[in-house]
Amino acid sequence: MGDNLIFNTLQYSNRLKKAGVSEEQANVHAEAIADLVDNRMATKKDLEQIKNNLLIKLGGMMVTGIALIVFLLRLFEK
Repeated sequence: MGDNLIFNTLQYSNRLKKAGVSEEQANVHAEAIADLVDNRMATKKDLEQIKNNLLIKLGGMMVTGIALIVFLLRLFEK
């Protein structure tokens, strides 16, 4: 999703090694969690983009709705 660093793999791997996990296992585990975080979590930037897209679409729907109401009012005015 975003380009921001959400999960620090080096810090996590070092923490696992300090707890007695082998270096290879710690690195693989950290990479697996980083992949999960990158693919499943939205950043603030991602949410802001989604919000902006929704606002644009909502604005378009409102303009279309108002135009339809004006058209129908003019149609039935006659």
